[in-house]
Amino acid sequence: MSDLPLRLPIQKTLFECFLLYSFGITVELLFRLIGPPKLGYFCNDLSISFTSKSSIVNGFELAAFVYCCSFFPILFVELYRLLKYDPEVCFSMMERGYNKISRLAIRVVVFFGYCQVAIVFTWALTSVTKFSIGRPRPYFLWICNSTYTCASNYSTEYVSPDKYECQGNALYVQEARLSFFSGHSSLALASATYAVLYLQARMPPKLFSRLLTPLFQFIIFASGLFVAYSRVVDHNHHPTDVLCGVIVGI
Repeated sequence: MSDLPLRLPIQKTLFECFLLYSFGITVELLFRLIGPPKLGYFCNDLSISFTSKSSIVNGFELAAFVYCCSFFPILFVELYRLLKYDPEVCFSMMERGYNKISRLAIRVVVFFGYCQVAIVFTWALTSVTKFSIGRPRPYFLWICNSTYTCASNYSTEYVSPDKYECQGNALYVQEARLSFFSGHSSLALASATYAVLYLQARMPPKLFSRLLTPLFQFIIFASGLFVAYSRVVDHNHHPTDVLCGVIVGI
C-alpha cells in the first residue's frame, strides 16, 4: 500500500457547502416572497396584545451561538486527541500521510460539516412551518395597528381576515405573523444537541475527572435552552412556539 497521502476533496467540499446553504437560502427567500397567510383574531385575545421588546438574543448573537457551540468543542476535543490522547490513531484514511495540523483540519471539517447539515435542514423546516401557518406573535396587535376598531378589549368578537388591514410597516407585520415555531429555539437546540452527542462520542474518557464531559454537556445544552426561553421573555414567541422549537431542534 502506498504511503502517499490521499488528495483532499477540497473543491468537492466547498461545492457541497455552497449547495447546502444555497438550498437553505432558496427556501427562505421563496417563502418570504409568498408570505404567511393572513389570519383573523379575537378582540379579547390577550396573548397577542403585548408590546414589542428588543430581543434578548438577536439574530447575530444567535448565529454566533449556533456555530460556536459546535465548532469550538470539535476543535478542542480533536486537538486534545491529536496531541495527548491518541496521536497515532487516524480517524479516517483521508488523514494518512498528513501532519497533525492537516489532520486536525480534516477532522474539524468533517465533524463541523455534519453539524451544518443539521443546522440548514432545521432552518429550512422552520421557515416552511412559519410561513405555512402564519401564527401571530405576542405583539401582533401592537405592530399591526389594525384598521378595525373593537367595541372593547373584553369583546369576544372575532375579526375575520377580510375585516381588517394592518397599517404598520409591511415587513414588521409579516415578521409578526411568523410565531410558530421558534427559529431561535430550533436552531439553538439543533446545534447544542449535536455538540452534546459529539462530546459523548469523542470526548476522551481519561481526563482529570469523569464529571468534565457531563459538565460541558450541561453547560452547552442549558445555554441552548436559555436562548429558547428568552423568546418568551422578550414577547417574540408564545410558550408553545418555544416548546415545539426545542423538540424540533433536539
